[in-house]
Amino acid sequence: MSMISDDPKETAVSQSSTQTSSETRDSARNEQKELRFNVCNKSGEQIRIAIAVREAAEDPFTVKGWWIVEHDDCSYMSRTPFGDFNNQHLYYHAKTGGGSYWDGNAATKFCIPNRRFERLVPDGYTCASDEDTAPFGEITVPRTQREYTLTIR
Repeated sequence: MSMISDDPKETAVSQSSTQTSSETRDSARNEQKELRFNVCNKSGEQIRIAIAVREAAEDPFTVKGWWIVEHDDCSYMSRTPFGDFNNQHLYYHAKTGGGSYWDGNAATKFCIPNRRFERLVPDGYTCASDEDTAPFGEITVPRTQREYTLTIR
């Protein structure tokens, strides 16, 4: 994205700045390290969704939620870093107020409260008194893909 400025100082700086080929490669590599994650809701009811991701195998998971997605709507959830992985592994849990839930293949479980939250989950984490253990489905997205949309039906 280019920006045009009426300020001669900004224009002079932008015209005089050049990138070396290694800076260009690093910039391109950094751009490929993010994935835009969206959710579309075709369930017939309002859903709430929580997600979990991590940047490297030795890093703790970041678990966050709840986003509300109305029926027949699509919502942007998060920009997720690829980190050290060739593929990004996203985990999700979606539920309705009536108790229905979606967890895909239920690859793993995380502790989740009923309130809005975001936290790191270190190894050995024990659920707090206001949290329940919930199954999360796993989605594997190739590093070359910049956007992924999960459709809940």
